[in-house]
Amino acid sequence: MIEKIHQTVLEDRRLNVHKIAETCRMSVERVRNILQNYLRMEKLCERWVSRLLMLDQKLIRKYISSENLAMYRRHPNEFLRGFITVDETWVHHYAPENKEQSKQ
Repeated sequence: MIEKIHQTVLEDRRLNVHKIAETCRMSVERVRNILQNYLRMEKLCERWVSRLLMLDQKLIRKYISSENLAMYRRHPNEFLRGFITVDETWVHHYAPENKEQSKQ
C-alpha cells in the first residue's frame, strides 16, 4: 500500500490527502500517517515533497562533491573558473491577509 501511495503522489504532487485516500481506497488518517511517517513527506506550497533526501539523491551529491574535490586538488588556482553560477532569484515580500490569498 505504501508503494501505491508513493506512486500516486509522484504522479501528481498537488493532490490532497482526501483525493489520495479516495484513489487508494484508504482512510484519510492512514494515508496521512503513511505520507508523514513512512514516506517522510510534507505539504509545502500545495505540493508533497520529501523532507529527507532519498538514497540515490545522496549518492549523486556524494559523487559530485568527490569530483569537485578532485578537480580542486588537480588545479586549485583554476578551480572556480570552471563553474557557472546563475542566481537571478527575485524574492518579493508579501504577507497574505487570509488563507485564500496565501494559496495564490
